[in-house]
Amino acid sequence: MRSRGVELMVEPFLPGREFTVAVVGDQALPVIEIELTTPVFDYAAKYQPGAVNEVCPARVPPAFASRLTELALRAHRALGFDGDAYSRTDFRCDADGDPMCIEVNALPGLTATSLLPLAATGAGWTYPDLIQRILDLATR
Repeated sequence: MRSRGVELMVEPFLPGREFTVAVVGDQALPVIEIELTTPVFDYAAKYQPGAVNEVCPARVPPAFASRLTELALRAHRALGFDGDAYSRTDFRCDADGDPMCIEVNALPGLTATSLLPLAATGAGWTYPDLIQRILDLATR
């Protein structure tokens, strides 16, 4: 949208549930749901202890988890991340419960409180396993 020389980007508010799916190489990890205690997942909610509940694996029907996984893999590949990269795709559902991609993180966090290590744990990997898999991607 352009008005008087100022450019704006306007997006609709998505009032539904929030999810994230990590991809390492060509493998999608378990879906994580970010259960908010605030209306939006802002900076304070992200870094304030107890402001969100991160559930892995997400408590969703298998078909919905598969849909999120496929969408994350498609986003990963669309950005040129094939089997030699890792990413994390965030989704927010609209009022009808349909997931919308809100961003793809090309370099997701690897701290103890980050979502990628949580997803790896949900896949049965230890933190050293995750780091080794990421290092192995660089040698492909």
